[in-house]
Amino acid sequence: MAKFAKFYDTLLENVLIFLFTGMILLMFTEVVARHVFNSPIIWSEELGRMIFIYCVFLGASVAFLRKSHIAVDYFTQLMPPGFRWPAEVTVNLLVIATLLFVLYHGFHWAWESFDEPAYSIDFVNLGWSYMAVPLGALTMLVNLFRSLFQKDKTD
Repeated sequence: MAKFAKFYDTLLENVLIFLFTGMILLMFTEVVARHVFNSPIIWSEELGRMIFIYCVFLGASVAFLRKSHIAVDYFTQLMPPGFRWPAEVTVNLLVIATLLFVLYHGFHWAWESFDEPAYSIDFVNLGWSYMAVPLGALTMLVNLFRSLFQKDKTD
């Protein structure tokens, strides 16, 4: 299982690096084409936005595993130690329920949009752009469960 987890983490991080680098190169090329050659690339903004959406959702997934999301623990620090664990479990259950909701409805939203072409890129369907939502929710769920069940290295 540890070998698969390492492969999964490496794959996810490499996909993020590839997407982010591609987005930067695409936007740089668009700026040069627009301002130097006075000939903008019409589809670059839409493709850049699609790539950015994937970067956000997959990056949030990596943040779940690393426990890098912002947490407001002011109230839990005021609780007696016996109440902290149930509060943490309740919050995690709410996050899981929310991600399952987003996964389910995001998939249906994306599936219904596969018939619609992107506005400036005829050969790309909007469904591919919207698939970032359920894909991100799924990878966030996987990484949330992994972070919940992995042994904390600071303990």
